[in-house]
Amino acid sequence: MTEIWEMSAAELLRGYRDGALTPVDAVDACLARIEALNDRLGAFTVMTAERASAEAVERTTELEAGEVRGPLHGVPVAVKELFDVAGAETTYGSGLFDGHIPERDAFAVAALRDAGAIVLGLTRTHEFAWGITTVHETRGSAKNPYATDRVAGGSSGGSAVAVATGMAPLAIGSDTGGSIRIPAALCGITGVKPTFGSIDSSGACPLAPSLDHVGTLARTVEDAAVALSLMSDIAVPEWRDDLGGMTVVCAPGLHVFGPQSDHLAVFDGALGTIEGLGAVLEERPYKDAETIYPSYATLQRHEAYEVHSELLGTYPTRMSEYSPSLQRHLEAAGHVTDADYIEATAERDRIRARFRVLLQNADVLVTPVAGGPPSTVERPDTGTLEGEDIAFRDLVLPYTVPQDLTGFPAVTVRAGTDDLDIPVGIQFTALPGRDDLAMIAARAFQRALPVRWPTLD
Repeated sequence: MTEIWEMSAAELLRGYRDGALTPVDAVDACLARIEALNDRLGAFTVMTAERASAEAVERTTELEAGEVRGPLHGVPVAVKELFDVAGAETTYGSGLFDGHIPERDAFAVAALRDAGAIVLGLTRTHEFAWGITTVHETRGSAKNPYATDRVAGGSSGGSAVAVATGMAPLAIGSDTGGSIRIPAALCGITGVKPTFGSIDSSGACPLAPSLDHVGTLARTVEDAAVALSLMSDIAVPEWRDDLGGMTVVCAPGLHVFGPQSDHLAVFDGALGTIEGLGAVLEERPYKDAETIYPSYATLQRHEAYEVHSELLGTYPTRMSEYSPSLQRHLEAAGHVTDADYIEATAERDRIRARFRVLLQNADVLVTPVAGGPPSTVERPDTGTLEGEDIAFRDLVLPYTVPQDLTGFPAVTVRAGTDDLDIPVGIQFTALPGRDDLAMIAARAFQRALPVRWPTLD
């Protein structure tokens, strides 16, 4: 029998309709799971358990009276601590905002609440979302549920861990360079980064405004799509179980570092599954990949420096309160000139044009999400490629920054496991405004593979 904490949001809602369980049952199951696992995995930093339990009783009473607030009535959700949650300490992952209690919810949080969702608490982020490991020198780290000595990815690492382990079936995250898709892939769940600007980011602490995307993490593509539809004008697609008639592009040369052998084997197997679902695979080489990450890095650093020096006003006046790694990031960012930013913006336009050509007369692009396994919590900045040390950012960011740089929508799902038995993800990318195609392809692929969740003692 399926445990309540194992259920997707859709399964919970079906159980409510059938009278097999209630929102009280669901919230209690999630809170028990958090109590059992959070100290070990570091998913949540702040709990709103008392309010969640009270709302669960309220939602249950409403259901008994035939009242439904919206499509997520009574569904527990987690919120990345980058998003304001009214009445709850929201620190953005930094000691600079300890004790900060917002008076109102961020737009994304309010949208899910209005649809009947119940917020369980806030999940761990990399400090100010500026990182891909969700490791902090002093404030704790999110750990991969498949190998707790390794990182969960970031910066939405806490949200990914929560969803992967049944602490919550849904979570809100953000993605500036891969911050939804990286942890989703490393934790074996679904991550959706919509077309840029689809979701209002008000009430979320910015990292780099022209790159920041609000999105969702979930156990299934269907759940993520429902949450996305409630926060934006992106409708839930008309689902199909095959990919017949769809053209799926592979792009040799898009990534500076190719995946190591076990990851490549998973990706090749995924291509076979995609073909088996009826899609036509086309290989379209991509040139000039070496300009993508430098352009992204210039834009991200320049904008992040402005956020911290002008919008937040915390740098350099409170420099000592940042972690050593953030201090280094900000110091480097301060050397990016306006001329550098202008040139990077022009190159971004050229990259967007190349990606439009890449997807011309096609439906989606399929790529890996990482070239190798997650780094260790002990050495988070150092990854391995075929057993050799490599900067962890070089192992993942070349696979994820193109979609943030261009603003194209992308959906990540699990494709298999590596030689360490840690999940390996793939992502489907579509043209702006065609989020439906990315979700349709990802959902059909996801349903073709067996479901697997981490085994924890």
